[in-house]
Amino acid sequence: MRTFNYEGHAKGKDKQNKKTDYNQKDKSINQLWPGIVAGEWHNNHHLFPKSARSGFKPMQIDFAWYYIKFVSWIGAVSHYKDGKKQFYEKYYLPYKQMRRARKMTGNPSIEMET
Repeated sequence: MRTFNYEGHAKGKDKQNKKTDYNQKDKSINQLWPGIVAGEWHNNHHLFPKSARSGFKPMQIDFAWYYIKFVSWIGAVSHYKDGKKQFYEKYYLPYKQMRRARKMTGNPSIEMET
């Protein structure tokens, strides 16, 4: 667990990618292998720590989420939190709008509103 968390925080280095890591308050990063294997998209988890889903974007496969949805469907889980809608509203769509504005104006200094 300690190694996993150490890796999920880029070994203390600044390795965040603004295209995939929207939580800029710490050094947490989304990693492909832990994301696919454990459904642990670590930066997303820091944005919505109580969400059962942490793979919010289409390419962020989240097998743990699929399992939770399945056991909910068969009645073994009665309640869960899903932060996907809030993720898109608060982080992903504003990021896309900022990128579009930069492209249209040619101004690379346009920043996201927080």
